[in-house]
Amino acid sequence: MENTAADNDKDSAVQLVPAGILMRLLNFVIDYFIFGFCFVSLLPVVAPYYPLLNKVMQQQPLDLFDEAIVLFSYGLFMSVQEAALRGKTIAKFLTGTRAVELSGLPVSGQTAFKRGLIRVLPFEFLSGITLDFSPPFTIHDRWSRSLVIDEARSTIVKNQP
Repeated sequence: MENTAADNDKDSAVQLVPAGILMRLLNFVIDYFIFGFCFVSLLPVVAPYYPLLNKVMQQQPLDLFDEAIVLFSYGLFMSVQEAALRGKTIAKFLTGTRAVELSGLPVSGQTAFKRGLIRVLPFEFLSGITLDFSPPFTIHDRWSRSLVIDEARSTIVKNQP
């Protein structure tokens, strides 16, 4: 059976259904705990070589610079996941969501790193708690021109051109 032009147009239609705010909150909580688990798991191995991690191991207070390094590490952790997994993180695998460009393509490496670095901004995570429930919900979505979608309810572009 041959595909007609109408069938091809129907197959290539992009329909993006944004993930709900509660799903986004669940993604944040899961990713945050996974980052914490990874960070704490690596402490005994690398703490002797890095003064910041040595402070954490000895439960000494962190100064502002040290806190900035931890926050930057979180942004980098999220960036690497989204870049390597084409818009997914471990939490997004569990919840059936994905970060995509506004065109419907999976996020590029550049967009994934923008999203991660924007997450480093102080109080950025609070941007998801707004009275404006129209997508995109967070600053890292808006500034990187991306969107987190519900994969089960969305139709996205499968292959990049």
